[in-house]
Amino acid sequence: MRRNARSAAGRVARRGAALSLLAGFIVWNVVFDRMVADAGRDYVAREQMYEQHRGTAVTIEGIMAPARKAAGRTATLAGLLATGLGAAVTAIVSARRRARSSVSPPPRASAGPADPR
Repeated sequence: MRRNARSAAGRVARRGAALSLLAGFIVWNVVFDRMVADAGRDYVAREQMYEQHRGTAVTIEGIMAPARKAAGRTATLAGLLATGLGAAVTAIVSARRRARSSVSPPPRASAGPADPR
């Protein structure tokens, strides 16, 4: 019985690690894409202002280069945070399962006191 409980704890740990990595990857992509899309909208707005003679000339590279760098840094930190949080939760759950599986069950209680007669 203990072996099955341990292998279940191992499965939980492996699944948790995989889900943590997946969450980090998804968070990285969402944050990066959002920041780059915001910079793209900023470029379009500035270009429209320039075309209406209400702003200065801009280049897409002038707007996007710093945005890509900032998006990469921010997305990496957010992805690492998500992965680390998932790994911490997985470690806690796995440790609790292992501790629970290593405790032997209490002895069975008898049906009642023995009759001394």
